[in-house]
Amino acid sequence: MSVQLSPVMQQGQLVRPDAIPMILKWYEDYQDILFDDFYSHSSEGYVQSILQEIADAAPYYWVIEVEREMAGVLYLTDWYGDLNKRHSCQIHGLLDRQYHRRGIGKAIGSMILNYLFDGLKVYRIEGWLDPGNEPMLMMAKNFGFKLEGVLRGRRLINDQPRNELLYALIRPDYYRNLKLFKETLEESESDEQKKEKK
Repeated sequence: MSVQLSPVMQQGQLVRPDAIPMILKWYEDYQDILFDDFYSHSSEGYVQSILQEIADAAPYYWVIEVEREMAGVLYLTDWYGDLNKRHSCQIHGLLDRQYHRRGIGKAIGSMILNYLFDGLKVYRIEGWLDPGNEPMLMMAKNFGFKLEGVLRGRRLINDQPRNELLYALIRPDYYRNLKLFKETLEESESDEQKKEKK
């Protein structure tokens, strides 16, 4: 299965205008997870705020493509450090429900973590997750993100305060988890080879 990240904006230019209607649709469909009562929903303000969000995150705002079909978005914000040494960032993502439970989240997660830790040499990645977003919570845990805190009443949804969960992954834990995964894989392959010899 072909899974890739395609940039939406580069050098201040919109390079994927075809993605904007889908992004707006996803933002509308998943607004209960993405937004709270203070997010602008007026038609003009809404579209402009989404376009501004994409511009602010560029070049780290991508469309997730599965077999060349748009399946979601992934973007990075709140960078800490400078252009010479990027120390940390926040990761945000949305995968359309029709693509859940197909291994796509795992593929994209591996791709972006490798890019951040090996390519950009960041030290820390964090995500603020809605407690009701089970797929993202499960994926964060599977990749080794640790719960660092509960942000009590951080958001206001339908006039009700709602918590957010702060999860983070740091470079030493990422490489430790990667090493353990490789060792487990090698042991599993070794066991398979032993069975074949018998």
